[in-house]
Amino acid sequence: MTHPPGPGGASRPATAAFCGACGQPGAGMQYCTRCGASLLLGPAPTQFPVPPVQHPAQYPPPAPFQAPARPPGGRGGSALPWIVGVLSLAVIALAATGIWLRTGGDDGNPSGQGATSEPTQPASPGSTDEPVDDPLDLGRGLVNQDCTGEFVVMLASSGDPSAYASTLAPALEAAPDAAYLVTDESCGSFNQSVDGNRIYAAYEGPFDSRAAACAARSASTFRGAYVRELDASVTERDVCGCETSAGEPVLSRHDPAGEVARQYAVTDVQVLLKRAGTKGSGVLNGTFDKALHQLVRRFQKENGLEADGVVGTDTWTALRAYC
Repeated sequence: MTHPPGPGGASRPATAAFCGACGQPGAGMQYCTRCGASLLLGPAPTQFPVPPVQHPAQYPPPAPFQAPARPPGGRGGSALPWIVGVLSLAVIALAATGIWLRTGGDDGNPSGQGATSEPTQPASPGSTDEPVDDPLDLGRGLVNQDCTGEFVVMLASSGDPSAYASTLAPALEAAPDAAYLVTDESCGSFNQSVDGNRIYAAYEGPFDSRAAACAARSASTFRGAYVRELDASVTERDVCGCETSAGEPVLSRHDPAGEVARQYAVTDVQVLLKRAGTKGSGVLNGTFDKALHQLVRRFQKENGLEADGVVGTDTWTALRAYC
């Protein structure tokens, strides 16, 4: 079965009214518009079949956007700053530990091992191993002494500001272990001032006993040294001649001058004459001059001794009653 000729006289093949595959109406059509099956009832003309209509694929709609969940804890902020802070503290701690190890820890030992602690030795009063107070610029320390009951050997003193250094310097040079003090900041046994001026004094010690101090005085080569007790109730110098009852030198006006040990003994006699209340006594210069000769004779007369002005055993015994 054929259709009437079309334009140009060509005849068209007969077609089915309905698609035999899917039932889609297709009158006058060579192929089904739904499934693309042929609707021709006879041999198909030589041509390419019409491709079936492809409908776009159907995809489910995209899911709505959701914000990422906040990390647990805190107020919902990022945990990154907290992590950075912890790491920073760890780095600082490690750096500090490294510095501590390099410097040897607490004891400053570079290796950190084998460190030993050396005992510190107390410095002598005149030691310059450590920074000391030296207001007179004498190269020795100013070391004041409290009332401790100990004894010191006084070498020299001055209440004249213009003569402080010149008076104390020779004494300090003669005694390498000596120091100096200012009396108004030390024990009250010292004179505190002279004409309103402070008194500076060079000394050796302190010593635990009078005997030890007297031994140090005897070994001293500086003239005028004497022993003083650090006791506020004792305002006079100590007399080393009171420490022994034997071996006192015999003293007289005719003795040779210049012997330091003899000068110390003469000073002891002067102190004891003063304590005895001998009229005219009081000068303590360590010199056996005419004035001292007369004082000794006066004392001897008052105590029933031969008044020869010579300090021998009997006179020493009488003087020692005033120790």
